[in-house]
Amino acid sequence: QEPHAVLAIQTKEPVVINDAFTDQRVNCEHMKKWGVRSVLVVPLVMENDAIGVLFFNRHKPDVPFEESHTGFANQLASSLSLALRNARLFEELQTELAERKRAEQAQREAHGQLQQQSEELHVANKELQSQAEKLRAANEELQSQQEELQAQTEELREGAQALRESEQRYRSLFENMLDGYAYCRMLFDRQGRPTDFVYLDVNAAFTKLTGLENVVGRKVTEVIPTIRASHPEL
Repeated sequence: QEPHAVLAIQTKEPVVINDAFTDQRVNCEHMKKWGVRSVLVVPLVMENDAIGVLFFNRHKPDVPFEESHTGFANQLASSLSLALRNARLFEELQTELAERKRAEQAQREAHGQLQQQSEELHVANKELQSQAEKLRAANEELQSQQEELQAQTEELREGAQALRESEQRYRSLFENMLDGYAYCRMLFDRQGRPTDFVYLDVNAAFTKLTGLENVVGRKVTEVIPTIRASHPEL
């Protein structure tokens, strides 16, 4: 853990350090080892909880982070937090839809069993005319159960339809939004330092804006092999 990152998480506010070699809020030895002269840390806040941080490092001396840089970093962090929250909501919606589908399947099976019982009672009614009155009473009770079951089935069908429509709206929003969006999973080494990330999902705008295709399931170092050399600060 870097102390300036912990500070940003605890305060939920950006931390600006323009002299990383002497400022006691950072691990100065780490800063000197990696040649970081100034650093800006911005927390990612979701529903009033800090879930991570963004690091902006500069290796040139006498190039401080200014208020405009902090404002931009805050806006970027807010956008990323919102995107993560939307992704979490979308995943929860998919889980709820799957549970509803399972319940609907169980309801259909119960309805099929009830229909089979109804047919058996109908055959028995023909074979046992001497017990017509008893069978008639049983048939009325069965019809009442069928009506109740149909009402429950209809409610489940309407609920499933509403969930499908909601899922389609969220999927349409994801696929048709103008901003490029990539949902990724960060990879860390044994010391907990980020080393790479894997693309889990991207929208069409991401492919159009970046020109990167077929990235889902692949590491960024596979998609852009030169990224470490061209962007060591990342």
